[in-house]
Amino acid sequence: MIHCRISLIMAAALMATGCDSDVTNSVTNMNTATTDYDSTVTAPVSTSSRNTTTTTTHTGATPTTGGAWVSVLEDALTTGASTGDATGGEFTAQGYYLLPGAYIQYNSPCQQAIRVEFDAVGFSADTAAEKLIVAQIYDLPHEDAAWVGDSAAWATGSLIELKQRDSDLRWRIGGRGGDDHYPTEYVAAGWQPDVWYHVVIEWRDGVLTVWRNEEQLLRVASDTFAPQDTLRVRLGGSPFDAGVAGVTLRNVIISGIAAS
Repeated sequence: MIHCRISLIMAAALMATGCDSDVTNSVTNMNTATTDYDSTVTAPVSTSSRNTTTTTTHTGATPTTGGAWVSVLEDALTTGASTGDATGGEFTAQGYYLLPGAYIQYNSPCQQAIRVEFDAVGFSADTAAEKLIVAQIYDLPHEDAAWVGDSAAWATGSLIELKQRDSDLRWRIGGRGGDDHYPTEYVAAGWQPDVWYHVVIEWRDGVLTVWRNEEQLLRVASDTFAPQDTLRVRLGGSPFDAGVAGVTLRNVIISGIAAS
């Protein structure tokens, strides 16, 4: 059983923000991207108090339209326990250390808007196998989101997937229809194994945006990603038991949109 520390008051305040059916699949790279946020702030972060003693301190940003992000789940991962389902890894003073195939999975009350942020260190520069999952966000119950076969999340559900591949960040996003609905693309990112990265992933108003240490890596609109259930978040792991072995995770925060 997954024991997520979710605030019922905050969860009740969440509202679902609909996807724009007129949005076509498009990508804006990190050099030409424009956002709906204050242009002086590249990477918005949660208003909750996260441990920044050994990571970059970030400046908060408020969306220009709609409700504000509200934290619904927080998991430091430095206390020897997790509020999610931590499988196959080891707890250390620095955070949750991923062994091959290890992952952490969270349930959330969010559906059509979600924000996931976390700190991570230990990404190898050589990951040509394309099996090293950074994060997945999907709308099937974890036990139903089989990673192979016709019942896989990318065939019967909506899925956002980010993987590390060598110096790139590989991404795909879509829903209900198999691989044809999930075109795979790459973004040049570069990874250093001894650097702590603060990753922010937002899905809102039909647009996926990804930041890493204040730099926007990806902004892509999708009219196929249309969650029909609450969203699950999986950090690390792999359907082929590869996973991001050697990576340490901490300071996980999941947020939703509060009613304005």
